[in-house]
Amino acid sequence: MESPNNLNAQHVGIHHLHDDASINYQLNRWVAWTGGDALPDIRSVVGQLSDYATNRQLFLELAESALTEGDLRRAAFHVRAAEFFVRGDDPEKGPLRTRFVELLLQSRGMGYSNRDRVPFAAGWLPAYRFDALAPAKGAVLVFGGFDSYIEELFPIMDALRAHGWDAIGFEGPGQGGALEEAGLAFRVDWERPVAAVLDYYRLTDVTLLGISLGSGLAIRAAAYEPRVRRVVCDAVLYDFLEASLRQAPAMLRGVLAGLLKAGADTAVDALAHRAMRHSPVLEWGLHQGMHVFGVDSPSAFLRTADRFGTAAYSAYVRADTLLLAGGEDHYIPQRQFHRQMAALTGARSVSGHILTGADDAQNHCHIGNIGLSLELITSWLDQMDRMDSERARTRGTRSP
Repeated sequence: MESPNNLNAQHVGIHHLHDDASINYQLNRWVAWTGGDALPDIRSVVGQLSDYATNRQLFLELAESALTEGDLRRAAFHVRAAEFFVRGDDPEKGPLRTRFVELLLQSRGMGYSNRDRVPFAAGWLPAYRFDALAPAKGAVLVFGGFDSYIEELFPIMDALRAHGWDAIGFEGPGQGGALEEAGLAFRVDWERPVAAVLDYYRLTDVTLLGISLGSGLAIRAAAYEPRVRRVVCDAVLYDFLEASLRQAPAMLRGVLAGLLKAGADTAVDALAHRAMRHSPVLEWGLHQGMHVFGVDSPSAFLRTADRFGTAAYSAYVRADTLLLAGGEDHYIPQRQFHRQMAALTGARSVSGHILTGADDAQNHCHIGNIGLSLELITSWLDQMDRMDSERARTRGTRSP
């Protein structure tokens, strides 16, 4: 395995690479995860990115060039960039995803043999365990959300293990290998996959680190799984339907919400298909939603997304909770951070940070300065660890 990334070695900076905010964000995402090595390559092709088919071709060419240079990591993320906007029903989607994972694992001296298969429902969940480099302070379960693969998040797991925490990353239903290989679509009751992972590794008193949609999933799991002691929500997602509708043109959001409330699914689908013809990013997002949720219409996706809001169970969370948000997140409105914080009425403690452009951390999931968010997370974990030790010491000195 390659040496763990230092917290301060993460790429810092957000770059204007494309006029579309969502495409620009994704391009910066690949820069962030490669540590900035991909930036010159991406700059060399951005002027030619006219459609998704061209995107696929250009990034696969970049991948081949990186392979010629012997840079497996850079090649892996170029393949990921080529694969990202490929629809789930495209026969090239699966082979491209497999190629990305293979190259990334090879770049670390790993292979599929390092991946555990956690039995779950009629399939299994992919999981990786990175043991702490020093005696472990505890275990942190890491998972993403709507469109990430757990292998992308290895730098986060590296940082945790370097800081003294066992890091276990897994994909639940609707994510990565759990969806594409084991055939498991997304489900709301995230406490069940979390419980399966905890049982498999025989863990108690764990921390959950959920990213993007994963932050809402983490709240759900913490509400119903008593072995969750701490929760980190990175890019707080309190209302997934609101975030999903936010990707539609502003003039359509209220109309679509009203039609959904009225049960007018046929009209929702007609409007969505019309809007998709004018917005490739919206088209991708709706098709991605249908794919991961295992449904066949935009209205069914949006109705399912509505079930992933955390309002109904946030009050049941008893764990210490850390909330992180980007001050200029173009996917999730900042009000969701405040609504989530106010809803955690039963949590043992709640802390929160809104990261800003002053530190290049204002974007969704802090792409631009992931290292800063990792510093906040590990500092908070250490603080909670000290508090737990003090609580235990105090209990031990009380008179019977």
